[in-house]
Amino acid sequence: MRLLSGNLLKAGLLNLILFTGIFYLLQNESVYQNTLGQISSNYIRLKVDGVTEIQQIKKPYVSISNGRLQNWDADIYYCIKEKLYVKDDGCYSEVRGAFFPLFPLLWKVSQLNSIGISILNYFLFILSLAILVQLLYKGGAKEKLLIYALLVVLPGTVIFYIPYTESLFLFTMTLAFAGHSQNNYRLYFIAVFGMAMLRPATLFILLAIFTVDSLCFLSHRNLSFAVRNFLKKSIPFFLGLVVAILIQYASSGSFTTMIDAQKYWAGSIGLFHHISDWSKEGFGMNAFSVFFIAIPSLAFVIYSILKRKIFSRYYSETIQRNENADSYFFLISIFYLAGILIFIFLTAGGNLHSFFRFTMSSPAFYIVALFTLNHLPVANKRLGSILFIIPLILLTVFLTQTGYGDGRFTFSFVGMHLSIITFMFLYFYNHLKRSVQWVLASILILLCVIWNTYLFNIFLCEGWIFT
Repeated sequence: MRLLSGNLLKAGLLNLILFTGIFYLLQNESVYQNTLGQISSNYIRLKVDGVTEIQQIKKPYVSISNGRLQNWDADIYYCIKEKLYVKDDGCYSEVRGAFFPLFPLLWKVSQLNSIGISILNYFLFILSLAILVQLLYKGGAKEKLLIYALLVVLPGTVIFYIPYTESLFLFTMTLAFAGHSQNNYRLYFIAVFGMAMLRPATLFILLAIFTVDSLCFLSHRNLSFAVRNFLKKSIPFFLGLVVAILIQYASSGSFTTMIDAQKYWAGSIGLFHHISDWSKEGFGMNAFSVFFIAIPSLAFVIYSILKRKIFSRYYSETIQRNENADSYFFLISIFYLAGILIFIFLTAGGNLHSFFRFTMSSPAFYIVALFTLNHLPVANKRLGSILFIIPLILLTVFLTQTGYGDGRFTFSFVGMHLSIITFMFLYFYNHLKRSVQWVLASILILLCVIWNTYLFNIFLCEGWIFT
């Protein structure tokens, strides 16, 4: 296992080298104009009559710098790193309270600059994914390496290259899963305690645990066991949240800093009337995440609740036997993904921006993906076809009926198409010869890496892809 882990980490580091090499090549005017510049353009911020506009222009990639990495949420985390939650007239003081303190505290303690913390984030990403592949996937070493190499480069993994919280979210949930599966409550406690101090979305994990445990209780009807079990798992969530609030209070002087920040964010309860997004690039990947990840998760949740008698043994054994930790975390993760879909559906007003970040770049996705891939070879042979064809049909209908982001086969939608092809490959690669598997996988890896460099450059240029 140690050798396998080393091979997986080497694959992750090779991806970083490939990513960096391609990015620097595309900074060259001649290379860019004769390759990616033939089919795409980049974004630039300009001031027109005193108003800042984002325009598309054919220009090479910009250089990577600490300043350019401090965009969007990364800049807010940098402000918390420097000032915590002190109320002043600048540095996002009104909205800082909506961001939890663990990541900026790690950034501060590590004394790393923006490039350094981004490299640390990437290392946490590839390490966490290596641990999940080893714990969840039961195939051979070569199969694990193939799946790992593809999951590392999926369109949208650019989130793990920047000063955001996704890497630490993945790392803490991975450690929580490892602690639960190995009956190591101390590791589980520490990991969940940290996760609760990381971002408000972790409360969806707690809600998913409560829902799954409630369904288990309906099966085994052991009230004392259910209460003890839920309290044991939920206490580190509440303690982490309390400590996060105390840290905010210590520097802001207010216990309601988190609540006060919410009034500056748009959003309200209600159904949407039209579909929108911040960009065509983001729209394509967000639409993919809705139909290939979130809606199938919601469908599974609804089916399992309606057919509770069929799943009664599954739920009861999952909750009571440590060897079924993978099934238990699969359930938590799939309920989490379904919950995110419902929340966005009710509060975003039809704007899909950043949805792939909340789903496809979450630890829940990787757990569900690995659990599903692990069971495809022994499940009904039609399962892979159902998981691919039905979402593809629904996505196609959605795109034909939605006016936003016309030109579905332009470069802006390459991320969506690469995601579709990669999922198709993962569902059906077992039917291919080993040599064919690696040839196709290598092509997909190269194309996905190029796409991720494209998104990374947009982030450096403050393009509207994700917050």
